[in-house]
Amino acid sequence: MSASLRRELDFRQEAENIERMRSVLEGYDRLAVPGVYRDLSTSRLLLMEEIRGVPIAQAPQGPERTRAARQLLESFYRQILVEGFFHADPHPGNLMWWKERIYFLDFGMVGAVGADFREHLMLLLMALWQEDAGFLTDVTLMMTGATDRSDLDVFRFQAEIGEVMANYRTAALAEMQIGPILQEMSAIALRHGVPLPASLTLTTKALAQVQLATAELDPKLDPFEVAGKFLMRWIVKRMSTTLDPKTLVYRSQKLKVRALRVIEAVERLLGARPGKSSR
Repeated sequence: MSASLRRELDFRQEAENIERMRSVLEGYDRLAVPGVYRDLSTSRLLLMEEIRGVPIAQAPQGPERTRAARQLLESFYRQILVEGFFHADPHPGNLMWWKERIYFLDFGMVGAVGADFREHLMLLLMALWQEDAGFLTDVTLMMTGATDRSDLDVFRFQAEIGEVMANYRTAALAEMQIGPILQEMSAIALRHGVPLPASLTLTTKALAQVQLATAELDPKLDPFEVAGKFLMRWIVKRMSTTLDPKTLVYRSQKLKVRALRVIEAVERLLGARPGKSSR
């Protein structure tokens, strides 16, 4: 906490966060960050462009508002899954509507996640998108490193995750939010003694907050549809930019083998229990 507070109190770091986020948001015409006057800023003083906007809930109805809502949500999938760098406190007070754009404010709190975590989270979101409780269980155990836990009741664990997915499957569109689903999954994992990584807690909090904000802008926006389309575009783009066929095959096989190893470990774990058979 001491180190985190020191970083937040150093405005040079916040200025760096703003500039980095500016590059992340380059492809979104309805999202922006304030300009920073670097030559007038110090570690104790941060001088920025004044954003003379209104709360996002007061944004005028129209295509700009709905387009901004979709971009806001998609940008967080990009921030977390692609860049590994995201605004960690996107509550409505840190989002402002001005000049037909959503401006991100207050970059004192940002999150950073590594490549392995991003890969696991991508698989987790895909499992949610496909409503696959079995694979979602496997990915969760992969993230927690619990595939060798002989005391874990995997059947009950999977059943509880399946119940969460079933509850949200019948929920209203505005209630189908990925952040709260991940929060419930974290609670289930904790009850079973396999707590998810701390980085997922911060990521989940940010997703929950941003989805509340997008629900205010566009209650009809489906977070799973946005996530699914973004993931497919991103995967296709990543593959198309890799010119070497050998690299393409290597990456796809690597991902496949990692997933299979987890599934096989879970099956061994289930088969090791007296009176229980493997899936």
